[in-house]
Amino acid sequence: GEAASYAVMEHPDACQVDSLGRHRPALCPGHPRFREVMERWFDAAALTGAPVVLLDEPHLFVLRLQRTAAKWCCCCARCRLVFAERFGRAMPETWDEDVHAFIEALIAEATIWLIEAAAARDLGSAVLLLPDEGYDAALWRRVAALPGVVAFGTDPYHFGLEPDPIANRAFVRLWGERSVAATA
Repeated sequence: GEAASYAVMEHPDACQVDSLGRHRPALCPGHPRFREVMERWFDAAALTGAPVVLLDEPHLFVLRLQRTAAKWCCCCARCRLVFAERFGRAMPETWDEDVHAFIEALIAEATIWLIEAAAARDLGSAVLLLPDEGYDAALWRRVAALPGVVAFGTDPYHFGLEPDPIANRAFVRLWGERSVAATA
C-alpha cells in the first residue's frame, strides 16, 4: 500500500523479487508470512468493532499495467518453486503465457484467501480490483459472490489514455459495467 510497511523490514525473506532479481518492498502474497501478517491485522481490525475491511487493489509490486517482458513480479524463491510444481519447468526469465497464468492465479488466490480470512472474523470485505488487461469476468463474478463481500468495484484508472474526455468516459463506463455485471 501507500503507507510504510514495517512487515517488509521484519520479514525481508518474504518480500517480492522482480524478474531482474531485485528485492521489492512488498510481501509476496503467496508467502506464509504475508498470511500471518494479514491474520494479525484482521484480528486487530475485528477487535476495533469495524464491520468491514477494505481490500484495495490486490496486486503485485510492479503494477500489471506497467509490467513488461523484462520487468514483473513475483519471482521470489517460493513463487519459483510453486511455478515449477504447477508448470513442470523452471520459471522463465522473460514473460510468457505460463507466467501470466501464474501471476493472475497468485493474485486471485491471495484475494480469495483475504476475503475468507476476514469473513472468519465476522468482518465483511469491500473489494476493489484494478482495471487491467488481465480482466477475467468469471473471476470477478467469483470474487464478488464470495460470502463476506459486502461491496465490490474497481478504480477506473486510465493509465496510458490521453486526456480525452470522450475516451475517458468510455473507459469509466466499461469498467463500471464490468463491476455491475460481476455483482449481478
